Amino acid sequence: MKITSISFALFASIALFTGVSNVKAQEVPQATINHSNAVQLLNQATKKADGGDLKGAIAIFNQTIKLNPRYSLAYYNRAITYEELGDRKTALNDYNKAIQINQNWGRGTITSAYINRGKLQYEMGNSQGAIADFNQALKLKAEESDIFYNRGLAQYKLGNKKAAFSDYSKAIQINKWQDKGGYAAFLNRGVVRLDMGDSKGALFDYTKAISLKPDYALAYKNRGLLYLDAGNQPLAVKDLQKASELYKKQKSPAKQQEIAQILREVKKR
Repeated sequence: MKITSISFALFASIALFTGVSNVKAQEVPQATINHSNAVQLLNQATKKADGGDLKGAIAIFNQTIKLNPRYSLAYYNRAITYEELGDRKTALNDYNKAIQINQNWGRGTITSAYINRGKLQYEMGNSQGAIADFNQALKLKAEESDIFYNRGLAQYKLGNKKAAFSDYSKAIQINKWQDKGGYAAFLNRGVVRLDMGDSKGALFDYTKAISLKPDYALAYKNRGLLYLDAGNQPLAVKDLQKASELYKKQKSPAKQQEIAQILREVKKR
């Protein structure tokens, strides 16, 4: 009995590129007192956010925007704070406003706004919008592994397997990571390769992911399932047991139970 395909490897298990930290405003020469006060308020708000007082930070961001309604950096930082509070819809509105106004911030921050909005749109089910944002980020900034990685997630979600494979390969080739190592790109490319019928390529990528992150439970799980489907039960059991051990250490009981169920099915063969 064939237990499963590698469909167990879900992209949802991989963390997307996280939003950058709140950016502290640098005072820019301005003629208006309002803007000077807005800069001071923005820095107060970011300190509150960094200290964990998210609702307090929102209140000060609101004051900042009231003083200077065209302060992109205030909308951007408020968007990050709303994301941390779990209010995706309001965060998206703030990213939209920040990008639309596009004033009083640097090139790097607007690039991060496109990346963050793309990530958020992906999480909200708008993969096309996410890809458009990642494309824009690539136009504004030198090629970054994280941007290609994120676009690969969205491409795969839309069923664009070749495009996803290309994006993960490009991310791996660049090999400059801000938030994660290349292990996640190797694992996801392995999933794509398997989906395209390239089992050998998938095995290579899963093994590479493990070499980069020896405690990568999902990679052991995927490789174990791949060995299982290939009929190599001893190696499959070894990898699945390793995945179970790692999930136990990582305090993921549901995932550990899932592996246990697979191993029970293997023993019935």
